[in-house]
Amino acid sequence: MFFSRIGESIADIESAYDIVIIDCPPQLGFLTLSALATGASWVCYFRALQMGEASKVAPVDKLSLVLVAVFAFAFLGERPAPREWLGIAMVAGGVLVLAFK
Repeated sequence: MFFSRIGESIADIESAYDIVIIDCPPQLGFLTLSALATGASWVCYFRALQMGEASKVAPVDKLSLVLVAVFAFAFLGERPAPREWLGIAMVAGGVLVLAFK
């Protein structure tokens, strides 16, 4: 559906131009950056699994959940409820227990 609309729009003007450049909406750029960051994250994760023990790598990976919550609080003004803070603390505690066993 989306590509057929683009094709129809280009068909109307293609005879007037030598080159037609299609500019993507900004959301597509952010989506692309997100996909690249996610791919890089997985590559780093699997490289870490190759270099170290899974029992040490996985807890460090899960610490990202805690960091996201803290950064959302610090930079985005989000205010988790006490129950949510408890869950965040439990994840952080679990990471510490697994990392230092």
